[in-house]
Amino acid sequence: MKLDDAFTTETAGLDDASTPGVIRLRNGDRCHLHIVPVRKRLGDAEVRMLGYNGSIPGPTLHVDQRSKVVVDVTNDGDIETTVHWHGLRLENRYDGVPHDTQAPISMGGGFTYQIDAPDPGIYWYHPHLREDFAQEMGLYGPIVVEPAEVTYLDPQVTPETRTLKARIEVANPARHLTPGMLVDVELSAAGRSSSMVMPKSAAQQVGERIVVFTPDPARNGVFLPKEIHVGAISGDDVQVWDGVAPGDLVVTDGAFALKAEWERIGGRLPASSVRVMPPIPPVMSEGERPQRISLAVTESGFVPASLRVIAGRPIELVVTRTTDKTCGTEIVIGDGAERAALPLNTPVTLRIPAMAKGELQISCGMAMLKGTVIAR
Repeated sequence: MKLDDAFTTETAGLDDASTPGVIRLRNGDRCHLHIVPVRKRLGDAEVRMLGYNGSIPGPTLHVDQRSKVVVDVTNDGDIETTVHWHGLRLENRYDGVPHDTQAPISMGGGFTYQIDAPDPGIYWYHPHLREDFAQEMGLYGPIVVEPAEVTYLDPQVTPETRTLKARIEVANPARHLTPGMLVDVELSAAGRSSSMVMPKSAAQQVGERIVVFTPDPARNGVFLPKEIHVGAISGDDVQVWDGVAPGDLVVTDGAFALKAEWERIGGRLPASSVRVMPPIPPVMSEGERPQRISLAVTESGFVPASLRVIAGRPIELVVTRTTDKTCGTEIVIGDGAERAALPLNTPVTLRIPAMAKGELQISCGMAMLKGTVIAR
């Protein structure tokens, strides 16, 4: 093809562009992307376009974090091409930069890419040769890297509750989750193989150790303390990790009286057989637990401009300024009683008391950027 040649617009005999699909790839899997001309109706016109595997956009490549996959690309399109994997950290030779990391894929030719997915997120693939034509004609497609684990753990633990902050990224292929949405999340984690639950009235603190009172098998009517290791408290129950087994008998309602009598007669516990644990504080009620929301200060303003929260619960607002091209170097809450400077790319946390149903205005220090916290 010469520089002054026009691209063909012929549509006769072409397949119609299909609906994009999803290619689910696990570590070590291989897939094929085939670049072909397709016919697509735009308004009243039928036009010749290009598609990966016959669809516009191309199929979604859904991979797991830290996986390696192989993508074979065949070019039966109208122009030489490469495929660039936008945003992915991978070997330079597979980055798809023509005449630099690889030779262009000729018409009728092919190339094999090895794709690494070290970071969770949403990315895309597209040509890096004549993007003005090939990309505009339909050669682009999404990549979803599903996170394999918690992506951030705050190194500071709150002593009162023995909790820490974590960021967990989840896949959202159906786009049901949107910015500012509040959702209930149930988490599970690998850890101890099993645990039991018993009435918390059975667990008594003796010094720095937690015990239950169990019947002495050799003496009728005598109860002995037995050390246990407990976990979280939920309502009237407490989680027990070890020290007793399923089926063991323990005293519940009368445990405090037995503890008092044991201490009165100078009873002593044997050497600890389980890990010594400090007293377990009650779990925060739903109304006491702060709800965490995030706000970005960008060139276009606050994102999102409206933040929805649950009325009656305290709020932790995490604000991050992502650009120097903004007047939003300071955040102001309400009438200005609370404000904070916003260093570049540094999250700043502001604590807002529980709101009644209604709205709270937020702005930058110059009052040129404005947003709203809406409590429902």
